[in-house]
Amino acid sequence: MKEQEDNLEQLFINEKPYKMIIKLLRNRLKDDLCKHDLSKAVDSTYSHTVKVVDRFEELELIETKKEGRKMVITLTSKGVEVAKALENLESVKTKKLDLEGVESA
Repeated sequence: MKEQEDNLEQLFINEKPYKMIIKLLRNRLKDDLCKHDLSKAVDSTYSHTVKVVDRFEELELIETKKEGRKMVITLTSKGVEVAKALENLESVKTKKLDLEGVESA
């Protein structure tokens, strides 16, 4: 369990995986995303996106299912929880930066 937590932390230190899971969270009630769509949405190479998606799947953050010729990516409940936590972290970071700007003014 500890090793899995360390891997999860290491994964989200990088910008692209963070952007991918947030994109999946924000898009989950809209159109289905495939790996190609996701790589374009976050300006990542397809090969990097495939590696990250595979890692997300290993960590049970997403599920993929074949729909016609596409492999559609959906967040699991665990993935939604992680994505929301990351989104909340970003909003706290942004608020803190806003407050620091006000204090120095």
